[in-house]
Amino acid sequence: VPDVIDYLVTACQANSALQALGVTVFDGPQPSGAASGIEQVLWVGHNPKDTIAEIGSADQAYAFVGDMGATRDETGEVVLCAKHWTGDLSFKLHRDGCKAITGAVELMLRGLPATGGPGDFSLGGLVFWAQMQNAVWWQSLADGGAEAYCAFKVSYSGRLVSV
Repeated sequence: VPDVIDYLVTACQANSALQALGVTVFDGPQPSGAASGIEQVLWVGHNPKDTIAEIGSADQAYAFVGDMGATRDETGEVVLCAKHWTGDLSFKLHRDGCKAITGAVELMLRGLPATGGPGDFSLGGLVFWAQMQNAVWWQSLADGGAEAYCAFKVSYSGRLVSV
């Protein structure tokens, strides 16, 4: 989970589509008020709308019984959350803004660079595959306007090998 979070933070911060949207990417929770006034935010390893601070989870299983458990398969997921706010009262504007943020992350997880992308579902070879799933949407009135949030998970499958 920590390696997948590190990859996602770095990849999202460098993602040209997210940069073009003006998205601020945070690695985990920030001090109170840090996202205040920022119109478009993506948290990796945090959901500010959840009172439980789960950042991810993973399960492991034997990959090969014959190697005495030295090789293990891991499946896991990491929590991300997009926020869109501009001070406008249009919920559609903010849902569409969240959709653009989550869509950029989803596109980042499609294909492989060697085959023309557009992204890299192997997270740079870190895992067998990764994908976006389990999106939950909120919209509410906040100080200064409406806002929308989309919390989602990036699930993955990989192999841990003892050297």
